[in-house]
Amino acid sequence: MLHIKDSLFEDLTAHYISALNLPPLSSKIFTYMVFDFEREGVTFEEIQENLCASKSSISNSLGQLVQIGLAEYITKIDSRKRYYRLNPEFVITRFEQQITQFQREHSLLERLIEYKKQVVEKEGADELGNVEIIKDYIKKTIENLEITLEKFKKNYKI
Repeated sequence: MLHIKDSLFEDLTAHYISALNLPPLSSKIFTYMVFDFEREGVTFEEIQENLCASKSSISNSLGQLVQIGLAEYITKIDSRKRYYRLNPEFVITRFEQQITQFQREHSLLERLIEYKKQVVEKEGADELGNVEIIKDYIKKTIENLEITLEKFKKNYKI
C-alpha cells in the first residue's frame, strides 16, 4: 500500500505543484494516481481516506484534473463508482507542447543569429557568443523529445 508520507510521494507532489502549476491538493491527488501502476483507477472514497481531505475539496480538485486533461474517469461494468486515473493522452499533449515551444525558441534564436551576423559585419566584431551553443542544445532536445514521443506512442497502451 502507498504511504503518502514517503519522501518520494512528497517530492513528486512538490514537483507537480511546480511543473504542472497545480494547487497542493490537486497535486497530491495527481501524485496518488501516479502510483496506480496497473491503471485500474482509484475511487473518490479511496482518495478521501488516504489524503484526509474534505469531500468538496477532493471533488473540486478531481474536477480540475479532469477538466485540464491530467486525469480521466472510467466506470467499471460491475460497479457504479467512478474510478479516476491519469490520462495517458496528457503525456502526448505535454510532449507536443514542449516540442512546439522549443521549435519556436529555436526559430527565434536562428533569427537572432542572423541579426547578430549583420550587426557583427557592420561593427567589425567576430564573435557570436553562446547563442549557437544554445541553439544546438535546443535542436538536440527537440530531436530527443520527438524520438521519445514516438516510442511512447508505440509502446504505451491507451
